Amino acid sequence: MSNSLQRIFVLPFIVLMVVLAAMMAWVVHGSSESLSDAAAQKILTSLSASIQGEVDRHLSSAQVILNAIAPDPVESPDHQFFLPLNFPRDLEQIEERLWMATGLFPDINNLAYFAAEDGGFVSVKRLLLDARVEVRYRQAGEKTSDVFSMSGPQQRIAVLRSDQFDPKQRPWYKTAMAQTQPSWSPVYIDFTKKEPLLTLSKAVFADQKDRKDILGVVATYLSLKQISSFLQALPIPK
Repeated sequence: MSNSLQRIFVLPFIVLMVVLAAMMAWVVHGSSESLSDAAAQKILTSLSASIQGEVDRHLSSAQVILNAIAPDPVESPDHQFFLPLNFPRDLEQIEERLWMATGLFPDINNLAYFAAEDGGFVSVKRLLLDARVEVRYRQAGEKTSDVFSMSGPQQRIAVLRSDQFDPKQRPWYKTAMAQTQPSWSPVYIDFTKKEPLLTLSKAVFADQKDRKDILGVVATYLSLKQISSFLQALPIPK
């Protein structure tokens, strides 16, 4: 899973590195200075390490958040011991987990959500600039979802908007339903901000051992805009 996502990120970066290397090699060749060659190599190595470190940071934080919402069952290596960690079915209890999870890495993963098989939905999004938290609710059987400004779990301040958001039609939901392990969705456009995103999601089951009776899908996203901003801020000396 992580290898496929790394290809999405790392391959464009490799192209960038190759272009930078070609440019630097051309300069070095023209000047025939060994010191310039060494400096160029050092810069490339530093840039590559910075990019890889940033990608790894985003990948690992998403995994931690997903496991905080829906922990994997505890199983012994010989498969003789199995302890399922039950997942709540009440949206308000799930909301509390989402509040906790989004507080772990708010500068990277500030949004987490759960889409129930029966159509229910809850998400928690932390807006760092103005220290607000938006919670989206959709009850089973309803056609619309409501977004609330909230000060804490179940502490609603005001209704911000309503829309016809259908989580079961989103790419991350379909990806999780087709996989047996946490999986990254293809790149898609965010429903609200219309920005490109990738989402890590996994299906949750009532029977964790035999993966029966699906309850829904938990997910968190990775913003490509954040990666783009990081790349633009990379210092590249002349």
